[in-house]
Amino acid sequence: MTFRIIKQNDMGDNIRLVARDQIDKALTELADTTLGAHEVVHQVRKRCKKIRGLIRLVRPVFSAYPMENVLFRDAARGLSRIRDAQAVIDTHDSLIDHFSGHLETGAFSSVREYLGERRDEIVRTDLPPEALWEFSSKMREARQRSDDWRIETGGFDAVQGGLGKTYGRARKALSRAGDHPCVEHIHEARKRVKYHWYHVRLLRDIWPDMMKMRGAELHRLSELLGMDHDLWVLQQALASYGISSARSNELQVLLGLADQRSAELRAEARPLGVRLMAAKPKWLIASFRSYWSVWRDR
Repeated sequence: MTFRIIKQNDMGDNIRLVARDQIDKALTELADTTLGAHEVVHQVRKRCKKIRGLIRLVRPVFSAYPMENVLFRDAARGLSRIRDAQAVIDTHDSLIDHFSGHLETGAFSSVREYLGERRDEIVRTDLPPEALWEFSSKMREARQRSDDWRIETGGFDAVQGGLGKTYGRARKALSRAGDHPCVEHIHEARKRVKYHWYHVRLLRDIWPDMMKMRGAELHRLSELLGMDHDLWVLQQALASYGISSARSNELQVLLGLADQRSAELRAEARPLGVRLMAAKPKWLIASFRSYWSVWRDR
């Protein structure tokens, strides 16, 4: 089962099947001994986010939404520090790679070593053996509860409200982040854009070529906003780095590169966001309803 709504299934079956598929994949990843702890955390948090995106699509007609949304949110939130600890390493590496033509080989290696040690310490303190067992138990309980999930209506009416509300929130969050760029606004915009991206992926069969293109651009926008936010997380991690006075200039250079890269990302994200969110919610809904009608009649 892929992450999509299938024409042959009614909406309730679609939601239950997609959710169970994501839960089963999370359980498989939790049991995969070839994955490092931070890799497992990254994957299972992603499953929770996709499930939250799924149920958000039918939010107005899914009475269990408030409870399930909180349960999946809290399950993923408990692993967030581990995700952030790995993200700062990935962000550091990406930053160095981006400016590699202007840096000496091995530049900031001591910082990289510190970030690795910091991540390993967070994994040791935040991920005791029972933590992933508890997460696994929550996923199994959610899978069992999904048997009782009921969607109150079918067809496009089941997704119209969730699709429009999520898109509208993404549109407002992007506008706010563009007018007043700060870490809170950018993080919020990224979350909202990602939920809309999930909805486009779920509905991609209603017009595969167009939805694939829109999905790819939404993913790119989400990545740009995510990298911008992760640069801020990196800067916060570096603030706790006890660097010697002899290397303080090195740290200032790295922080300056992070600021420069952040400005580049925002310059690329803003026009992309304006294009993707140009339509008012009611127009986007009307368009998607037309795509849905053609798809259902074929």
